[in-house]
Amino acid sequence: MQRSLVSFALVHLTLLSACFGDKDPSGDSAVDSEPVVIDEDGDGVRAEDDCDDNDASVYPGAAEPCDERDNDCDGSVDEGANASFYADGNGDGFGRDDSDVLACEAPEGYASNGGDCDDNNRDVSPDAEEVCDGADNNCDGAPDEGVTINYYNDGDGDGDGDPGAPITGCELPPEGVLSAGDCDDNDPSLNSNDADEDGLASCDGDCDDNNANHAAFCEYATLSGELSLPSFGCVFSVSGEATDPSTACPSCDFGFLSEAAQTTSGTSCTTSFSAIFAYDIDAASMKLLFAGYYELGPFPGTLSYGAGYDTLSFYGPSANGTPYEGSFTLSP
Repeated sequence: MQRSLVSFALVHLTLLSACFGDKDPSGDSAVDSEPVVIDEDGDGVRAEDDCDDNDASVYPGAAEPCDERDNDCDGSVDEGANASFYADGNGDGFGRDDSDVLACEAPEGYASNGGDCDDNNRDVSPDAEEVCDGADNNCDGAPDEGVTINYYNDGDGDGDGDPGAPITGCELPPEGVLSAGDCDDNDPSLNSNDADEDGLASCDGDCDDNNANHAAFCEYATLSGELSLPSFGCVFSVSGEATDPSTACPSCDFGFLSEAAQTTSGTSCTTSFSAIFAYDIDAASMKLLFAGYYELGPFPGTLSYGAGYDTLSFYGPSANGTPYEGSFTLSP
């Protein structure tokens, strides 16, 4: 009977403890305690989430330096922190693009720069100077860019080349020239050199490029106008053909074989005659030669041209003192 009372008392105390909780020594109820958080390295990450809780620099989300460790606890080592290095066989500081490796530091025989297009030649690299040798020295994909010269063959040896046949090379050969303005590379008298510096070259029409007084080819073919002898009151109508149309040029020597017919009456006038009208640039004179008779002129310092060299006028005494005047139109 006594044992049953003890058991009943123990059950009763257990139920009371469950309902009212434990009491501290002061008689108050105990407060529920928080679970203990373990962070041995103090990096703010719980030990169970930290892959190395003894190193404050290692935790999820940490920076990943190149140190062969998994600093950010993602299971990979040095990801994103490796640099690319390139095999540099010739030691010029540039390696082949197809030989790159990832590493924290450059391995032996590797360079941090790629782009070498000839790793067997130290003179070839992206920062090499381009020289004229037919090779791509600076690895930009183009050989000899900016270092070649353009020259032209000079077939007639007049110092002026044929613009229709440019040549690109490293050096100027003996038969090559830099000038390209020859209008006829088979004729040394025709070129763009303007030897007499009169502003006109033979290819521009200068009929004598060794004399600054000789200017453009005009290639006039006919002459017409009037010739008068004031002291006799004689006036003639003149027309003629150039003796050489290819060189008929009032600014150079020229000549016209002409016929003259009297247009006024005069006791000393010839009804008609044939004559050569010639201009001598060196003598600065006009000559009038009557066929079968005699030479008149020269008329120094009296020759003048109209605009475009299409008219010619002269006046003055002839060789025998007879004054002559003339005004002609020159036509192609």
